[in-house]
Amino acid sequence: RLNDERRLLVQQPLIVDQFHEPQPDLVILREPLARRKPRVEDCLVVIEVSDSTYATDVAIKLPAYLMAGAPAVWIVNISTHANPVVEVWTAGMSQPTLTRDVVSGAGVTVLLDAVFDGLSEIPDQEE
Repeated sequence: RLNDERRLLVQQPLIVDQFHEPQPDLVILREPLARRKPRVEDCLVVIEVSDSTYATDVAIKLPAYLMAGAPAVWIVNISTHANPVVEVWTAGMSQPTLTRDVVSGAGVTVLLDAVFDGLSEIPDQEE
């Protein structure tokens, strides 16, 4: 649950720079923006859920979000359904913090057991 000062956007364009507006899976905003499109600097956390998109999310989207000023990026890596993990990235990190139990930041705490429940029953994509 988010408090009244925060907003959650689901798959909405996010202005990274004048030429790029990716649509992250989730974004937690600092405050309501009315009708204005959100920019990276409006975000507390940018969240990408990655299955087949993992390579693109890490190689292209992650550095773009961080270079544009996102304080944190969470990559929910479900590419291996039996062993999902959340990668927590912040500016200046060369490696993420990995978590499988609880992820928190920006005043939000998520218990991952509920998020990952039943995921191991879904077959991984064959390569």
